[in-house]
Amino acid sequence: MRFVNVQTRIIRSMMSLALFGWVVLFATAPKVVQAQTLLYVDFETQGTSKTFPDKKFNDASEWNNGAQTKGLVNWINVKHASSGRLHQTLNSNANTTTTVAPAPADCKNWTDYIAQMTVTYDDDDTWPLVFRYKDSNSYYFFAVEQFDSDQGANDPEAFLRKAPAPDGEFNGNNVVGSVKMPGLKIKQGAATANDLPAPVEKEAWVLRVEVKGRDIKCYFFSRDDIKNLDDPAPNPPIIEANDNSNPKGCVGIRNDSIVGTIDDFLVYGPDGFGLSVEAKEKLTTTWGNIKSARY
Repeated sequence: MRFVNVQTRIIRSMMSLALFGWVVLFATAPKVVQAQTLLYVDFETQGTSKTFPDKKFNDASEWNNGAQTKGLVNWINVKHASSGRLHQTLNSNANTTTTVAPAPADCKNWTDYIAQMTVTYDDDDTWPLVFRYKDSNSYYFFAVEQFDSDQGANDPEAFLRKAPAPDGEFNGNNVVGSVKMPGLKIKQGAATANDLPAPVEKEAWVLRVEVKGRDIKCYFFSRDDIKNLDDPAPNPPIIEANDNSNPKGCVGIRNDSIVGTIDDFLVYGPDGFGLSVEAKEKLTTTWGNIKSARY
């Protein structure tokens, strides 16, 4: 009986140690970091809205108020494909200005973040995503130009620029990086700027930038290639740069003679940098083999 008691004590001790080990393991396991949402606009003017931090940001008038040159933009709300969208009705090369997105007042102090928007093309033009905006003389923008690629005219081109000059005034010194995307076909609808209630978009694409200190990474991919908006990018960055000319600032959109729509404009804080550290092993877009341009 004494032998049985000793054996029982040993077993109990081993079980206690094992249980203690599991407690230590769970206590020291790394926590899953959730992305900090700084701004999210879904442009839903009716029904359920997830816009943060203020639902009034869904209203196109709020975006028109943010235009640096009044009268050169006319953003309107449209409803298409069961979703609210933002649509630009002016389409002229002369009508180039920056719209600072409605955002918390402290956006001027934002330094490291991820910004992105979902866009559709209904013309051969450019969607530019503005970030680290201080004023009309100091900001970056990342853009992808369609170039009639679905008609076999030219390959789409992506470029990253900075603006040490007033809106619309750019020269070679402003180009931080650019890359052609051979083989990529961006479909466009057959609409014009004044078509209402909305253009007839064919595909949705995501423009995403990640900025951390001097490091800038620019991504472009099909919205169909991710399930959730904060999923990792399905491909490596197409442009990477090391530049800190504009170290902090807000976000926005440049109106570079574009016809199409914008949806899901959002900004994640620095805790969101786990989003796209590594690309998925299998690329699902036709331009996945394009080499990253490094500058």
